[in-house]
Amino acid sequence: MASPGGSGPTLAVFDFDGTLTRRDTLLPWLAELRGWRRTLIAAARAGLAAPLRPRRDGADTRTAIKQRLLRQLLTGVEQAAGVAAAQRLARRLSWRASGLDALQRHRQAGDRVLIATGAADFVARTLLAERFGDRLEVIGTTLELDRGRFTGRMLGANCVRRAKADRLRNWLVENGPFHSISGYGNAPHDLPMLALCDHRTMI
Repeated sequence: MASPGGSGPTLAVFDFDGTLTRRDTLLPWLAELRGWRRTLIAAARAGLAAPLRPRRDGADTRTAIKQRLLRQLLTGVEQAAGVAAAQRLARRLSWRASGLDALQRHRQAGDRVLIATGAADFVARTLLAERFGDRLEVIGTTLELDRGRFTGRMLGANCVRRAKADRLRNWLVENGPFHSISGYGNAPHDLPMLALCDHRTMI
C-alpha cells in the first residue's frame, strides 16, 4: 500500500501474461526455443493436461508441473538461445489492447511502472523491450544458470500468486514510499498482488 503520508511518486504495477499479453507466454517461448512437437510432448509428460490435484507434500501443483517442464526442455540450453527465442516470439506476440493502453497512460503521466510476472524475468524484459524500445522494470521468475547454460531449475520461488505478492512487498520496501499504487492483473491469480495496491483493475 501507499505510504500514509502520501509522499513519493505514483507507481503502476502490471501482471504480464494475460494482462499485457492475450495469453501465457511460457509454452510459446519454449516452442520457439525447442520446437512445438518437443514442447507438447514435454508438457504432456510434465502433467500439464492432467487434472490439477493437490499434492500430498503440500507443494503448489502448478509450480511442480512448471518445474518438470523446465527440467525437460531447458537443461543444458544456452541462455543466449533463450534470449534469441524471446526476440523471435516478440515479433508475433499478441498483446491485450486494454492493458497496453493503461500502461501507456501511466508512462505518459510520468508514473513509475513495474511488471510483476510469473514468466522468466529475462524473457519478459526481452518481450517488453521489443515492444517499447526500452527496458521496463521487471520482477519475475529467475531461471538458474551454470556457466551460461540453464540448469532446468528455478532460482528461488516461482513468482506467482502469494510469492509474487511477497516479491512486490519486498520491492516496495526497497523502492518506496509511493504516493499511490495502481495494480493491474487478472483473477484469481493476481489477487494477492493487487491487495497491496490502492487502486485495482482486473483486465
